[in-house]
Amino acid sequence: MRIDGAVVLVTGANRGLGRVLARMCVERGAARVYGGVRDPGADLPAGVVPVRLDITDPAQVSAAAETCGDVTVLVNNAGVLTNTPLVGAPDLTRARAEMDVNYFGTLAMCRAFAPVLARNGGGALVNILSIASWFTNPAMGSYSASKAAAWAMTKGVRDELRPQGTLVVAVHSGYIDTDMARGVTSTKNSPEDVAARTLDGLAADRTEVLADDRTQRAKRAVAADPVPEPRPVAETPVPEPRPVAGDTASEPPTATGNPPAAEDAAPEMPTAIRNPPAGGNPPGARDAAPGTRTGDVAAETRRATDAELGAALRVWRAANEARGKVPDAERIARVRRKLADPAALPVVAVADGAVVGMALAEPGRADDGAGPVLPDLWHVSMVFVDPAYRGRRIGVLLLDEVAARAGGRRLQLWTGAGNERAQRLYRRAGFTPTGRVREHGGETILHLERRPKRS
Repeated sequence: MRIDGAVVLVTGANRGLGRVLARMCVERGAARVYGGVRDPGADLPAGVVPVRLDITDPAQVSAAAETCGDVTVLVNNAGVLTNTPLVGAPDLTRARAEMDVNYFGTLAMCRAFAPVLARNGGGALVNILSIASWFTNPAMGSYSASKAAAWAMTKGVRDELRPQGTLVVAVHSGYIDTDMARGVTSTKNSPEDVAARTLDGLAADRTEVLADDRTQRAKRAVAADPVPEPRPVAETPVPEPRPVAGDTASEPPTATGNPPAAEDAAPEMPTAIRNPPAGGNPPGARDAAPGTRTGDVAAETRRATDAELGAALRVWRAANEARGKVPDAERIARVRRKLADPAALPVVAVADGAVVGMALAEPGRADDGAGPVLPDLWHVSMVFVDPAYRGRRIGVLLLDEVAARAGGRRLQLWTGAGNERAQRLYRRAGFTPTGRVREHGGETILHLERRPKRS
């Protein structure tokens, strides 16, 4: 998720880490940066638009979601530390204050802005957590409890928002050299370093940012606990993306279904999506196929998981934007429906721990998509290969995987007559021209078909 061109809201933007994050978003080319502050008259970095926002006030949270309806990146930075023990405190006032801000307030922001992010194509949600999410300092026990709750909440929000294509990032750091840690004499991270690591992680589509060595050691200790929390590796960073603009040896379909009943007349060509590390079939994988080796690359082809579909939408958007074709909300919604259609067959290729290609097939219909579903036909509407893996037969593997799962049905696709690279790919994968052609947008489109092999 790139910051340049994004619309960002940073809560707690008038001081500390939030102020630095807001400033860096401006410096990195964000189209607009909102700064959530209790006092709209507060001093903010140049270029940051103030928004009155107390995240514990439901009315202000709702108003912010309405005012900032163009947000594509939400950074939940606002937090409070009272340095209060759990049992030794005179009452629960401070513990409630920390839970109200660090947990309930952050959750309220997630809930209010989830539909905003969905309308704007998925976007990203960043929760600033802490190393204290994983261990309790007795002198600030209630703060640790609030951050542990926020960490669990972040994982739950990630699962809930995955289908809409929202990247949810958890940022953990040790002490940061801000007013909040003024009395701390231990080593502290600079807010500039934490902010830079956060935005770099966001740009790399990571689900987790560990800002310093101590935090990384703490996370390893949590993962190695003999009684781990459920799904202890759920926060493992997604491998860094390889977003590359340009032709990706893709099938440029002229419809989301079967031409010429074109619902979406623009090519759907994401360049790359990422998935959790390979090595077996991850949770949610359906009928995963065994790995296949090709050339000097060990590639596994399998049916895509729900998590991979969510990532696909984000990268599809980025790829289109890189080609100068910014998809509008209607087109984004069409692609989201296509990827989420339970009748569709999405297949991915995984190499070096990352998805390096994808093919999508949909039930074929008579009359070039206008008629009823044909039981003996699949329509291939999307094929792409990461340019870094071009020439290694990944596209052929993907189409072979689709054919293997097609249950003896024919495969068809349409491709531009001028797209020689795509035509070479399809010929290698066993597709042959049928002689059918049509014109669309001044371009000649060829029909190709692959028939099942007869024994």
